[in-house]
This record gives sequence, structure tokens and C-alpha cells, in this order.
Amino acid sequence: MWTIFNVQQKAIANCDYEPNQNELTLRGEKAVFHEEMIPLQEALFNEGNVKRKPLLRFTAEKIDFCATITITCEDQSISEVPLLIAGTAVTKPLGLFQLIGEPGVTVKIDIDTELFCGEPLEVNFDA
Repeated sequence: MWTIFNVQQKAIANCDYEPNQNELTLRGEKAVFHEEMIPLQEALFNEGNVKRKPLLRFTAEKIDFCATITITCEDQSISEVPLLIAGTAVTKPLGLFQLIGEPGVTVKIDIDTELFCGEPLEVNFDA
């Protein structure tokens, strides 16, 4: 399997044959061979190889207007992750953190999809 990456190192195509290297070079792209099929949204170019993006998981336990968020990652070497919480870029360590909300507010926690895969989390602070 070959995965093609653009100049920003984002996976843009998979193919089961070697792409034309001259065409790739003209566009500033590169193709990397790897054994297993990796979906484009999970493909990460890392030191000349293709690997799967680490999976982040969120869980939330809400009591009144306080939510305890747990972040876990399948890659044990990662200790902190960049997030977008309610539109603000932050870096959080893996484990627990708390959000305090107001009635009727929903807070969305997004992941950096360039580095990780997983689903965002929405916490609704209903009255």
C-alpha cells in the first residue's frame, strides 16, 4: 500500500501501486510504502514512515455544573495533548481535568486531527 502526502505532510491518497515519482515531485508530494491499509484520516507521516495517528478518548462525568473530563491515549509515550476547548487552544496532560459551566452552555472539546484521531466531546451544562 502507498500513501501520498502533500507538502504539508497531510495524507491525500492511498493506492495499491507505486505512483509516478516525477508527477509527485512536480507537485511537491511524496509517496510512502507500508504494509497495512491505513485510512487517510488516520495516516501520519513520521520520520519517513507511515503510522497510525494515536487514538485519543474522552469521557465526562458531570455533577451539576462541574464536569470531570478524562483524556486517555493509546500511545503510552504521549503525556500531553493539544486541544481546542470552546474555541481556545490549550495543552492538557493526559488524565483528569475539570470544566465549570453555566446553565444552558455546551462546551466542545476538539482534538488536533493532524496529530491524533478520535471523536470530539461535547459537554452540555443543562439547568
